[in-house]
This record gives sequence, C-alpha cells and structure tokens, in this order.
Amino acid sequence: MDITPSARVVLDDSGYKRVTSEVEDPVTATVLALEARDGERAIEQAMIISFDLVRMTKEVQEGLQKVAAEKLKDFDSRKLICAVQAFPANGPDPDNCTTSATRRT
Repeated sequence: MDITPSARVVLDDSGYKRVTSEVEDPVTATVLALEARDGERAIEQAMIISFDLVRMTKEVQEGLQKVAAEKLKDFDSRKLICAVQAFPANGPDPDNCTTSATRRT
C-alpha cells in the first residue's frame, strides 16, 4: 500500500532532520495476515505491517491497533505488529507527518 505523504514532511535521517522538497521514492506499507484454522474455525490470527520508515512510534502502533479493533471485530488487535524495514537511510518522521493512509482511517 502506498503511504507516501501528500505534503512536504520532515525526514529523519543521519542524526539531523530536513524537510522534503520532492518525492524520490514512494513510501509503502506491506501487510502479512496470518491465520491458523481448525477446519472452518479460525483458532489464531495475527497481522504484521512492515513500513518503509526509519522508526515506529508507540503512538502510531497503538493508533493502528485501535483502528483494527474498531474495524475487525473478530481480531485481537494486540496481535497486530508494526515493523520498520531496516534499509531506508531516511524516511518520513512518524512524529511529523500525516500520510494518506492515516487520513483514511
């Protein structure tokens, strides 16, 4: 899912912050949904969301868990795990941006 901010954002990298002037690469989130079943019955579920960010805040993860609890009534939102990919050298600072994905929720 493309979560590239639509407006200029603060980038967090290399120990200093700077404001974007253009988008060089899209920022994405990838979701892996897991489910163990016994016949027709789901016995365990979990979701992992991987973000193209340099870090994740507790507030963002808790916000996503809250949305999951509201929208997925049969899902234990405590089993939603947020992860960041280690390779981005810089990326949007989650404390200083609102993505199109968070605006839709």
